[in-house]
Amino acid sequence: MASTLYNVAILCNLPIIERHAHGMPVPYVPYGQDATVSYGDKDFQFKNNLLILY
Repeated sequence: MASTLYNVAILCNLPIIERHAHGMPVPYVPYGQDATVSYGDKDFQFKNNLLILY
């Protein structure tokens, strides 16, 4: 989930505040495009600076 959200944030040019890669390569995303979270230790944060008007 964190890797998918990270890649969406990158594609939308959103600023990444905090990201941690997995300790080893993962098979479901290319190298360097992963993100991991660990409760109380590692987090993934980005800033949603998109202006959406309805």
